[in-house]
Amino acid sequence: MYRQIIKIRFFAGLRDIVGVKEEDIILSDHTSIKNLLKCLSRKYGSPFFNYLYDENEMVRSNLQFLLNGKNIETLNSFETELQDGDEFAIIPPMSGG
Repeated sequence: MYRQIIKIRFFAGLRDIVGVKEEDIILSDHTSIKNLLKCLSRKYGSPFFNYLYDENEMVRSNLQFLLNGKNIETLNSFETELQDGDEFAIIPPMSGG
């Protein structure tokens, strides 16, 4: 089975939950963004899961997800397959003052 390395970038509150600003994660090939989020939820536990998902276990609509700088909504959303060397970012809602 082929393995691929994906760089994950974390921002703001999510960075506080995971304790790093970025990490490389090794996945099997043909892994979707949906499966990556499940993998990260298992790794980081309920604080991570609760940050990403609402009470109906739907991804929170106020979060943005970027793959190689492109919003995943312009791709195949959470079904987008990841490739070796991809960079994935989870962007929290903007807050201002």
